[in-house]
Amino acid sequence: MKALIVSLVLLFGIAESSANDAGSIAIARCPDTTGRCLKAVRIAVQKAKGMPLKGDVLYAKDFGPVLVRKYKAKKLPISCPKKAPVGAIIVYGPWKKSRTRAGHVEIKTVRGYVSDHISKQPYPGPVKGIYLL
Repeated sequence: MKALIVSLVLLFGIAESSANDAGSIAIARCPDTTGRCLKAVRIAVQKAKGMPLKGDVLYAKDFGPVLVRKYKAKKLPISCPKKAPVGAIIVYGPWKKSRTRAGHVEIKTVRGYVSDHISKQPYPGPVKGIYLL
């Protein structure tokens, strides 16, 4: 698994090449599925922090306060995903054109954004917060 993560880190250009980097873990766990962004990012954060794998919240839009309280993340004073530093966790509210009200969460990488899928562009929904571990 460590070799796979390091290979993905090199392939996608993650800034930190540590096997515990949340972005690289999320990339390793992101097949072309959707609808599981919170699970993918939560597992990546928990593994990077060395914490037990337990659920925290039901919806991605509610993950921000958990990041601060449980994972000691800092909320950054910015709201533009493109200005977020590499490794930042971006929490979104529901997008008006989405079929769900769960929101979205993703990790910014050098080449884009990753959660349960990889994208070159940030999610189009409203940003609720940008956090850094």
